[in-house]
Amino acid sequence: MPEPVEATAILSQFCSGLSLADLPAEVLDRVRWLLLDSIGCAFGGTVSEFGAVAQGLVDLVGGGAEATVLGSGQQTSAPGAAAANARLAGALDGDETFPSAGQTSHHAVSTVFAALALCERSAASGAELVSSIAAGYELGARFGIAVGASRPQPGRESTTWRVGGGPAGVLAATTASARALGLDATATEHALGIGGAHIDVPPLKWLSARPAPMTKSMDCGWHAMAGVTAAYLASLGMTGYRGLLDGADGLWRAMGYAEFDFAALQAGLGRRWYTLDGSFKRWPCQHWMHQPLTALARALARHQLDSNEIQKVVLYTNSRSLAPRFQDQDPEGAVTCSFNFPHAATMIALGVPPGPRWFSEWALSDPAVVALRHRVEVRPDPRSQDLGPLDDGGLIKRLPAAAEVAARGTSFREETESGYGNPWFEDSRLGPDDLKNKFRDFAHPLGIADPTWKERVERIIEAVLSIEEVDDVRVLTRLLAFPRPPGGVS
Repeated sequence: MPEPVEATAILSQFCSGLSLADLPAEVLDRVRWLLLDSIGCAFGGTVSEFGAVAQGLVDLVGGGAEATVLGSGQQTSAPGAAAANARLAGALDGDETFPSAGQTSHHAVSTVFAALALCERSAASGAELVSSIAAGYELGARFGIAVGASRPQPGRESTTWRVGGGPAGVLAATTASARALGLDATATEHALGIGGAHIDVPPLKWLSARPAPMTKSMDCGWHAMAGVTAAYLASLGMTGYRGLLDGADGLWRAMGYAEFDFAALQAGLGRRWYTLDGSFKRWPCQHWMHQPLTALARALARHQLDSNEIQKVVLYTNSRSLAPRFQDQDPEGAVTCSFNFPHAATMIALGVPPGPRWFSEWALSDPAVVALRHRVEVRPDPRSQDLGPLDDGGLIKRLPAAAEVAARGTSFREETESGYGNPWFEDSRLGPDDLKNKFRDFAHPLGIADPTWKERVERIIEAVLSIEEVDDVRVLTRLLAFPRPPGGVS
């Protein structure tokens, strides 16, 4: 393993000095979409079971009127708003994924809402907001690239998957917060050292708990709050571990990784942007479910199959999505359903718009929905059981999957190597219209109590997609308060 050359200091220097002028056009565009997608996911979360939890946290944290809680519009402290909004954004598991081979992470929402809270607190410009998000997301992505895919263990011939993402989530939120606070390189390095001391380690119980608890393996709310707090403490003069990522005793070792690529961590800064490799989700379910679900959606569309015609669905998936929870035909609760193939396949077959409506009382318990779930089976795809050969420069770009639909007395089969939302291939990439429609679908239930819903949503889309032009981000945050709809999702 090559010795690092003060990688933490180099990254801190880069991120603390990042400005709008440093962002290539495609990176600026990606940051805008990360912001819009995160806000949409948070809107969807406000009508989930997480909504009351997030609101209760705000009531506990309290603080001054520094930042806005999405949905309710309540003003609270920057750490409280960041925690509540990021937790809401991860509630339905519709948030963006960085699919690195060593450690997959969902660090967009913690990055976005940490930066947004602090920029609102200081009435910063949109340029400051996008620079902060870009700095945080890029560092989190690079951490994932530097963590190598786990090697085969004794008694195992194939490469294994990890449950993780905490390090990227906290480090990204900390970096974005440090940039939003205007910390210099030294203070940013201290902030990373402070944030690194507060990284959550997900319990393995997450893999087997049934029903799935609301405590996920990557708590975006905690990551955002930890990042904001760490950077603020550094601004007050608190010191943290210097060189957190460096050397044989760096964070990577403390997290149990066997190796760490220091060269990849810092190579091509400002030229090679891993921010462009994040994958937007088409549906509110685990990222690694999207490959077989994409095959299913294509089979249904290609042959114009109606849900009433479906006799059986067989989904062929990777080793990351084969646990009992993913196959259970009688999933319990909304969180379990976001990690469950029979439920997701049923929602797609029924044409239910992705977002909160996937987890309505009807979607969870209607007899017709339950009956269709019982016609969905899950099997391993032999081409995607070993992760090692699929590692493409630290990313998982291709993951073979298939779907078979029995209908009309025959079987329709579709195969794919990439799920909808992956950015590398034309047939899987989500375009501007796709992402706008996803935003509208996730925000839809909020319109039940707001007759101006459609107009408000379009104004938010317009504001986000030109956010770098505004002098005060409060122009955007004032638009983010919707009344909570009575009676939940419909």
